Amino acid sequence: MMRTYTRTTALVVLVAAFSFLLAGCIASGPSGQERAERLVLELESSDLGVSEASAEYSTSISSTMVLRITLDDSVVASGALSAAKLKPILAAIGRGTQEMRLGSMDLFAKDAGGKEVSLAVAADELGLTDSVDGKSLVLVQADLREIRAW
Repeated sequence: MMRTYTRTTALVVLVAAFSFLLAGCIASGPSGQERAERLVLELESSDLGVSEASAEYSTSISSTMVLRITLDDSVVASGALSAAKLKPILAAIGRGTQEMRLGSMDLFAKDAGGKEVSLAVAADELGLTDSVDGKSLVLVQADLREIRAW
């Protein structure tokens, strides 16, 4: 009887230790907000015409991110962004969000003067019509996977 109790106790301790170690491995690495901040730095240091960016990462049932970018005047024409200028920005966002497991991401753009820049026409030309929400974009997981394939 004593031998069974010792084995059971040892097994419980072993399972608890394994669970603790496994939880530590899963939780290690950069947080979603840290990855979002890394994406911001990548966009700002690129030559894509993004002069400023900010990201707010939210963890819930499905992780979401709001990304706001300020575009240089050199890439904005008549208050809108062309598909040729938007595509490389979205490609950088796709690469930067690959490990974030986002459920969705909202993308807002403005020009250097603070005026909202429309992404609608460019997104439509890139086949992201369903992602258009006014002048901004709401990209879901399927959109982000498609963008990564570009």
